[in-house]
Formats: sequence, C-alpha cells, structure tokens
Amino acid sequence: MCTDHEGKITLLPEKLAEKLTYVKRHRTSEAPFEVALIGQSAPGDRRMLRREYAAAVSKSRRLTSTGNS
Repeated sequence: MCTDHEGKITLLPEKLAEKLTYVKRHRTSEAPFEVALIGQSAPGDRRMLRREYAAAVSKSRRLTSTGNS
C-alpha cells in the first residue's frame, strides 16, 4: 500500500485499480499513459507490494478491455 511519511495508508491497490479504470474509461485518447506512486514500505515488503500494485494495474486493464466494472 502507498503510505505517507508518517506511515499512513494513502492508496490501497484496490483503490488504484478503481482509479485507473475510471481514468481509462473517460479518456479520449487510446495512447498509453504512465502512473507513478510514491510511498514508504517496511524492509522486506517491497516485492509483495510491487506484486499487489502490478496486480491492480492488470485488473484495471482487464476491466477496461472487457467493459466490466
């Protein structure tokens, strides 16, 4: 999860997927776009967090390609 400098959660992977799905459905361009996140994680959490956020991006791709929400 993305956290601020105080360790408070700012964006869960599920919420990222929702936001990306919304943006993709309302864009007028089919061009790819980049998403950047910043946060802090405890030692050892990085791989797990990368997988969770990568899964969220994949989920938003599937949802927008199939038209589901």
